[in-house]
Amino acid sequence: MDKKEFAKIDDVTRGSVGSYTYISSGLYEEKKSKFYSYIFQIGSDDQALQVITEAKKVFKDARHVVYAYIIGDTYKYSDDGEPSGTAGKMIYSLLEKQNVTNTLAIVVRYFGGILLGAGPLSRAYLKSVKNAEENLKVIDYVPKKDITINTNYSNEDSLKKDISNTNAEIINVQYGENITYRIKVPEKDINLFNRYQKS
Repeated sequence: MDKKEFAKIDDVTRGSVGSYTYISSGLYEEKKSKFYSYIFQIGSDDQALQVITEAKKVFKDARHVVYAYIIGDTYKYSDDGEPSGTAGKMIYSLLEKQNVTNTLAIVVRYFGGILLGAGPLSRAYLKSVKNAEENLKVIDYVPKKDITINTNYSNEDSLKKDISNTNAEIINVQYGENITYRIKVPEKDINLFNRYQKS
């Protein structure tokens, strides 16, 4: 079966955890515990681990930072102190059923003082991720290349439109004398973006 990936429906929930941009987020509450979920597009084990490390720093006051990710045939998950099999493994199973790749899901739990039990706990983690997925669609996986574009401010609106139309992903934007966009572009669309490069 061909691999799939998540893509944004809109930019409503885009944001960042530290310096890493997520494509969607969600929240689920159960008996005063709050489960914040974040879905990232990733390209390597190293990148996944960097995002996870950053999340643990940003949410250092949380009780648990649970995650699961899939890259090609590689996967990893962690319950981060929750009862074995109730958190990270559940999230991994959800991603695996959807056949998505290059995807990292992180759920941050702030404990509300009431123990949930294994069943309700697993459902809470799953519902949190599903809430984030409501802002996403599942599309065929397209290999992407990481490129940097240094361009004039006058090109920004047109560049943003092409990014949206091709399902390219913005990794980082820096504003200075010119604008520098670091984006992940479908390999078939590389030439479309090369025209923005400032000579």
